[in-house]
Amino acid sequence: MRLQIADCRLQIWSPPRRSGKSGNAEAIRVSVAFLLAVAVLTSGCGRRPGAPGGGKGGKGGKAPQAEARAVEANLVSRDTMIKTLAVSGSLKAKDEVRIGSEIPGRVVRVTVDEGDRVAAGHLLIQLDEAEIRAQLRQAEAGVAVAEARVAQAKVGKPLTSSEIDSGIKRAQAALDGARAQLRQMETGSALTDTQIETAVKQAESQVAAAKQHLEALKKGSRDQQKAQAKQAVAQAKANLDLADTSLKRMKQLQAGGAAPQASVDEAQRQYDLAKAQHESARQQESLVGEGPRTEEIRVAEEQVRQAENSLAQTKENRAQTKVSKDQIEGAVQQVRQAEAALELAKASQVRDSISDEDVKAAQAGVVQAKAGVAYAKEQLANTRIHSPLAGIVSTKDVDGGEMVSPGMALLHLVSLNTVYFEAAIAEVSVGEVHVGQPVDVTVDSAPDRAYKGLVSEVIPVADAASRTFRVKVSVPNADKSLKPGSFARGEIQLDRHEGALVVPRTALVRRDSQDVVYVVTDGTVREQPVEIGLSNPERAEILNGLDGSEYVVVIGADTLRDGQSVRVKRAN
Repeated sequence: MRLQIADCRLQIWSPPRRSGKSGNAEAIRVSVAFLLAVAVLTSGCGRRPGAPGGGKGGKGGKAPQAEARAVEANLVSRDTMIKTLAVSGSLKAKDEVRIGSEIPGRVVRVTVDEGDRVAAGHLLIQLDEAEIRAQLRQAEAGVAVAEARVAQAKVGKPLTSSEIDSGIKRAQAALDGARAQLRQMETGSALTDTQIETAVKQAESQVAAAKQHLEALKKGSRDQQKAQAKQAVAQAKANLDLADTSLKRMKQLQAGGAAPQASVDEAQRQYDLAKAQHESARQQESLVGEGPRTEEIRVAEEQVRQAENSLAQTKENRAQTKVSKDQIEGAVQQVRQAEAALELAKASQVRDSISDEDVKAAQAGVVQAKAGVAYAKEQLANTRIHSPLAGIVSTKDVDGGEMVSPGMALLHLVSLNTVYFEAAIAEVSVGEVHVGQPVDVTVDSAPDRAYKGLVSEVIPVADAASRTFRVKVSVPNADKSLKPGSFARGEIQLDRHEGALVVPRTALVRRDSQDVVYVVTDGTVREQPVEIGLSNPERAEILNGLDGSEYVVVIGADTLRDGQSVRVKRAN
């Protein structure tokens, strides 16, 4: 065999092949020679004349340079970096009040309904005032009688029979009024006890129901429910298989002319129905397996908190509803004084004049009578219940004709001028949240609008169940678009750095537990260690390692090495 290489072309001539061992040896020599020739062609003939390390025009046969890698680079910029914390929770009214009555009585009319807007000072409830007006007239008459007695005592003028009779009648009327007022207080106290105890039991039942619902959500679906759902899927699958078999049989009978088209249509309908029922059973089984969503548990927890707050408020009302012993004792004292005045008037029938001691008693009677007038006027004012603030009626628990007592919650008013956003903060983040930090708040009813708020309070006690801390964010609500009770999300601004050196996150590469960037200089890259400050998914702040005059690789940095040649195809 003869090999010849000329002008990078391989020419092979081989004599006829012999058989036997000598033939095999010859074949081996041919193969080895062929491979050597291919290696020579590959190493020598592959170079172009004048290329680095090539033939003619080459530079001393050096190896070719590695091709520069294409990258994108940006000039390091300065911008504002903000660190935020995402939270979620509920909107609540900052100012809200429960409206009640200071006195027992019958409701004549209620001027508002749930959802009505009211101004401060608006009349909400009118109680029956007829009996109190009668008491006021009696008290005013008592003042006139007492003043007349003082005048008579000073001049020593004897009382005539008609004057004595008139005085006895007025004293008797004052005594009747004092006794009626005492009975009203005692009746109101008993009425309040019964109604408030009923309200407490209802509130306790609501707390128990809310807790039971929350516990059921946390436990998820019971094993029996899962087994029932699985059994329903199996039953639906069996029905589907039976319907499929029936449909196929009907189609075969129709093809043979043994079944009408109506039978085939009915079989098809039964099959479609069984298929839909099977799919519905599968979806129900999936829902039972997944269990409750986080949002449902959060809503149930909020319902438990609201029920507990309502129970606490009802118990507080119970402590405030009883007519005080001092008030009842005062009414008893008025009855006694009225009885004494009546006895004094009767005694005048057998007396011709009034002594000096009677003058002092008459003057004391004037003071007492005027106090009774002032008290009656105050009670009369209490028959008109006005709104203490501007807001919306959220709940209405009374109607005209009902009897009410002190401490009963009749209306619930909510001011919408300012609401607050209450969110739960994890224990690891609560140390970064402080009063005064700005917060961007969004609600589902206006997802494209961000409301500006401020952290107003950080509750320093963790929730025993979730180990989270409550944070209150005050949010102005001038247009009344935020509704208490709505679910809300927030971004708390934890830190803010103005004029920070900033690079895209894609420019950062982790090398040997160190963050580095690749700085482009004269067609090569330099690996530069950096220290990172604030960061977000798009950008990162550089605290040390750069001065702001560098171009850094932002696309392709993760494939580079220090000193590598690069070709910047786009730079900003």
